[in-house]
Amino acid sequence: MRRILLILFSAFLISCSSQLPRVEGRGSRVEATTPTNSPMATQRAPRPPTPTNSPVATQPAPGPSTPTNLPVATQPAPVPATPTSSYGVTQPTPGVATVTEELKPSVPVPQLEQVNLPPASIRTYVDRPLRPINPLWFNGENVDQREWAYAKGNYGDDPATYQFGVVRLWDVPFWSGTPDQVDEAVKRVKNAGLEPMLIIMNPKIDDPAWAAGRVQHFKNIGYPVRYFEIGNENDIRDSSTPDGPLDGNAPRYAEAFNAAYDAMKAADPSIRVGGPAVSGLGGFFETFLRRSGGRTDFVSYHNYAPWGDQDGEQGFRRLAEYARSLVDQYVTDNRYRKKSEVFLFLGEWDHASQNVPNAVYFLSAVYWQIKAGVDMASRYQHNDYWREEFGKPWSYSLYNPDGSRKSAFYYHQIVRDYLCDEMVTSESDDDQVLALGTRRSSTGDANLIVMNLKGAPISKSIEIDGVSPDAPVEVVLWNDQVYPPREQDLISLSQNRMTYTIPAKSTVVFSVKGGR
Repeated sequence: MRRILLILFSAFLISCSSQLPRVEGRGSRVEATTPTNSPMATQRAPRPPTPTNSPVATQPAPGPSTPTNLPVATQPAPVPATPTSSYGVTQPTPGVATVTEELKPSVPVPQLEQVNLPPASIRTYVDRPLRPINPLWFNGENVDQREWAYAKGNYGDDPATYQFGVVRLWDVPFWSGTPDQVDEAVKRVKNAGLEPMLIIMNPKIDDPAWAAGRVQHFKNIGYPVRYFEIGNENDIRDSSTPDGPLDGNAPRYAEAFNAAYDAMKAADPSIRVGGPAVSGLGGFFETFLRRSGGRTDFVSYHNYAPWGDQDGEQGFRRLAEYARSLVDQYVTDNRYRKKSEVFLFLGEWDHASQNVPNAVYFLSAVYWQIKAGVDMASRYQHNDYWREEFGKPWSYSLYNPDGSRKSAFYYHQIVRDYLCDEMVTSESDDDQVLALGTRRSSTGDANLIVMNLKGAPISKSIEIDGVSPDAPVEVVLWNDQVYPPREQDLISLSQNRMTYTIPAKSTVVFSVKGGR
């Protein structure tokens, strides 16, 4: 009888315990929060490949990342098998029957997913502007006044169709040029909507009245010239420049420059007069800045890397940085302009004759010019008259002998269409893969110009911040086999990222219209 009563009493206790309320953490089902030290906190869902319709584009580099089609907070988190003792086992209670239950979340556990994308090897930050640039000035060209006076001649297109920003013209006396040819060239340049820069040539740079008369002359014929350069490469004696009494004499050149500057500014204070247009940077250049830095409106020099710098386009950077440091040191305000308005002008640049480059060279040179602080550049030159008229063995021409365009011609198109007017912060992990990011302030358009200088294609993870995360990107390719530059793909960013293969010795532009 006693045994029966004990059995009944035990049954009664078990029945009562089943009616007790469940306590969280003791045999109950709860909504658990993932511990920060749990293996769950480091698990990530695999990311689908970046969509693309391009045969050139490549799949993203291996490595999981945040998916783009599912909010992170709604992903079901896996439940670890161990350890369960932290929250999944009921602790035994003396005198009470123990119920053991492994707890599982009843709803997906919210968690802050760690993004694990492959590192971007090229980044541009559209919302981090560095400084303004004027793309027209990087479309400058040195052109013989006779060619502009008589249209295209044997040199391909009519120069008026190039859409250069500035055209650097030689004033008389120079070789066989005549005043009428100079007048006609200035008219054609102005009628094309461009800016002529007239070079006051030897020996007239030592005649301030004559220089001032040229300012007035173009105003009188209804085609005022705004930019004048005093002399050309007066630091050397060379057959390309008619010798004058000031060649190689920096103090005398600076004295003549100051006299010409004062006379020309008196004729028209709005014009801009600059120099010294030296063939290279040295004592002549610094002497000029010391003696004329309080007058000049722009400071000009020439650089035909790699003649002076055998490592090629890097030479543009070093010389530009050096020139910029001297301008900052010696230029001062005057009554006509502030120091901040004086610009650094690379008046002539091109490749050395013995190192004819491929097309990507031209934009890599522009890259180093802009990075180093050049404000304005004018490439030399577009025709073959050096070879044809003087028997030189090289050609700086943009044209083949039959008048057809060379690949290098189209560097102007890239500069004109994609350089924009503001430089933004850009980074590259490879000094042979250059990245130049720019933005057009009026429209918000953003362009990332990437130049692969290597002789092999290279795949890069590219990030464009400051635009919509899924913005469409127009991809434009240009190289020695693909010209003129043309659209290759239309790709969408995925969380501001994409992966793309840049062909060997090529320029690829990633263009985002309208920013956000």
